[in-house]
Amino acid sequence: MRSMTKVNMIRLIVVCCALIWTSATALLPRSLAQSPTQKSQSADRPLAMKAFHLYTVLEQKQEYGRIYDLLSNGYKEQLKREEKVDGAKAYERLRLSSEARWSQFRVVKTDAADDGRFRLLVEVRGEESGIVETDSRFYYIVMDGGKWKIDRWVLVSASNPKADKQGRLDRLCAQFARSLS
Repeated sequence: MRSMTKVNMIRLIVVCCALIWTSATALLPRSLAQSPTQKSQSADRPLAMKAFHLYTVLEQKQEYGRIYDLLSNGYKEQLKREEKVDGAKAYERLRLSSEARWSQFRVVKTDAADDGRFRLLVEVRGEESGIVETDSRFYYIVMDGGKWKIDRWVLVSASNPKADKQGRLDRLCAQFARSLS
C-alpha cells in the first residue's frame, strides 16, 4: 500500500468532513433547518402575539378607541365603507352600541403564512343579552405601517369546524345595533 501525500490526506479529510456534515444535517429535525422566511416568522411571532395580547386586554377593558389603533388600514377602510366608521370615536360608538362583550381569549394554534401574516385560532367567551357562549375564531395579524395589526377575524362554524363563515366583530355589532333601532 502506498503512503499518502499531504495533499491526498487533506482531500480525504475534506471529503470525510463533507460526508459527516451532510449526514448530520439530514438527521436534524426540520424545525432546526429553517428557511430565511421561517427564521423571519420565528422572530416576528412574539411581536405579532404581543399585538394580539394587547388587543385582548383592551377588548376586555372595552377600550374600543384604542383598539381602533390596532386595526390594519385594510380593516379600517372596510369599516369606513360598510359601517361609516371614520375614526376611533366612531369605532367606539359602534362597539358600545352593542351588548356583545368578548373576554377570556385563549390562543389554541398559531400558523404563519408565506406572505408573513399570522393566523391565530382563538377560543373566545362572548356574552350578549345575558347569554354566554364560547366560540372559535381565526384572527389574522398582518404587518401594516411597520406594526403588527389585526386585519380581520373569521368565525369558525360550530356545525363544521373546518368551514369558515366570513365575519367581523364590527359588522356583528352593527347588525345587532341596527336590529334594536
